[in-house]
Amino acid sequence: MHNSINIQTTTDVHYHLQGNLQSDKVYLALHGVMEKGSKMLRRISDVLPKDALILAPDGPFPIPIKNENGYNVCYAWYFYDNIKNIYLIDYEYSANLLHNLLVELQLDKKDLIIIGYSQGGYLAPFVAQKCSQAKYIIGLACVLKEDLFASKLTIPFSLVHSKTDKMVSYEGSKKYFDIISKYNKKCEFITIEREDHFYNEQYSKALKVILETNIL
Repeated sequence: MHNSINIQTTTDVHYHLQGNLQSDKVYLALHGVMEKGSKMLRRISDVLPKDALILAPDGPFPIPIKNENGYNVCYAWYFYDNIKNIYLIDYEYSANLLHNLLVELQLDKKDLIIIGYSQGGYLAPFVAQKCSQAKYIIGLACVLKEDLFASKLTIPFSLVHSKTDKMVSYEGSKKYFDIISKYNKKCEFITIEREDHFYNEQYSKALKVILETNIL
């Protein structure tokens, strides 16, 4: 018989933190599946002021990836079975973990801007619901599921998605955005014509415009 039990334990969280600790805002950078916080940090550092306070944690679930030298460990925030349409491990654990990380680092009193790519973008609104200081969400190449929080997502947000994305459905992303935007008028959907799923110059340009228009 397969059983489970909830056991309270401590968790080591790996993260990158750079910038001016005296800043009144912190940017929480959430990577995609099979990535690391360091990769997300590199992506957004170029479009933010040099002294911007950026927190880029690794997801809590390691994924060993075999290569010619052995294994490289990357991370995930949750696990979802696309065939059965069920969570194997849902977003709740990671959302709570990130909230607690902000508290432990004494960053929970600063305005919070969440920038998430792919799986990190999907996670972003769940983190925002845990953090009363969240002021803005930017989701890149991701879907926000309206059935989970359509009327609860009240802070401003921007989504950026490529029409040629072969991993995360552009049509699904736009469909859910249209539903959520009926409840939240402080949002925008930016379409990139050709760039597939991968973060590149067009995503970087769109992110820069969003930041300069709404935050910086």
